[in-house]
Amino acid sequence: LKIWQGLGYYSRAKNLHFTAKYIAQYFKGVFPEEYDDILKLKGVGAYTAAAIASFSFGLPYAVVDGNVIRLLSRVFGIKVSFVTASGKRTYQKLAQDLLDKKKPAINNQAIMEFGALQCTARSPKCGSCPFISVCIAYNTNSIEKFPIKFKKNKIQNRFLNYLFLQNRNSVILEKRDKGIWKGLYEFPSIEYAQNKSEAAVISSDEWCSFFKNTRYEIVSVS
Repeated sequence: LKIWQGLGYYSRAKNLHFTAKYIAQYFKGVFPEEYDDILKLKGVGAYTAAAIASFSFGLPYAVVDGNVIRLLSRVFGIKVSFVTASGKRTYQKLAQDLLDKKKPAINNQAIMEFGALQCTARSPKCGSCPFISVCIAYNTNSIEKFPIKFKKNKIQNRFLNYLFLQNRNSVILEKRDKGIWKGLYEFPSIEYAQNKSEAAVISSDEWCSFFKNTRYEIVSVS
């Protein structure tokens, strides 16, 4: 994790490390060439497995990324969100049915590039699009409605008060046991459902519970 520092997505580093050892142990150090074996690798989902299988080994598996979703949703007028189970099945089946099984890598690259450069999220180049005559979104004047959005979860505000705790020449850290930074270290913190003033934090039940049976001196508050 120290080597990976600054790149973000620390779970990817863990997955890469785990998968490297897994391949060394079960595949004698040779990356698997079958789609099902690739999909079993930790951290590899359907999109990544299809990309590796088609680009590296010429296997007929369709990739479905954001660009592909946007293109297919507009051309075929798909009225289901990709984030739902039925949506994933719908998009995956359609992409697979359209795939050129003899040239899957070129097909996958082409459809992703088309979505990224032509059928863009904003201001798509419909005037020069070869699918204009069959595009449901264009012909129903509803391009901006596709792809169908899924109702987002309500954002939850969290208020964390970090503590710089010093014991002689040592500083106290704690290891995170969950969340996106699981396994990394940080200053201890006290969390509240709402923002509190310094005085309110120091006099709160959470503060008293944190420092229960502990002698301490407040040097500064910031």
